[in-house]
Amino acid sequence: MAGFGEDDAEVVGTVKLRALTMFDAQRMTLYGTMAGLIDAGLSFSDAAEIVAGEFEGADDPTSAKSVRIFFKAVEEARAAGKGDLRSKAAAAFGAKFICPEEMALVVSLLSAPRPERILEAASRLLELQARTRAASVVGSQQRFVG
Repeated sequence: MAGFGEDDAEVVGTVKLRALTMFDAQRMTLYGTMAGLIDAGLSFSDAAEIVAGEFEGADDPTSAKSVRIFFKAVEEARAAGKGDLRSKAAAAFGAKFICPEEMALVVSLLSAPRPERILEAASRLLELQARTRAASVVGSQQRFVG
């Protein structure tokens, strides 16, 4: 979670490409949106296609690609009863940006009977982390200044 580094890039031919990334706030809202769509009865692939289409409409093709990669893998893994969601999440969202708690939640999508609950929990986790970071920054600034 240190940010971009050399291991965040991929070399294709002679051109170095930045790996896909989706920052915490984007994943937080993505998980919440996907949870709502799945709870309403849509499949992973239908929900992901709706969300990816909206990212494309907002001129964010990288996020659209991330959504398609990860949720296609989730649906395939659930159908097969096995799969490597850990590597798919890292590939779709950026390995340095997913904390261990979030990874535990997204990996559990493989077998969770209510995946929308897992997605809601992942969204809440990222929200909690953001609030904690914001509070610690304010506290650090107050200690530094005064």
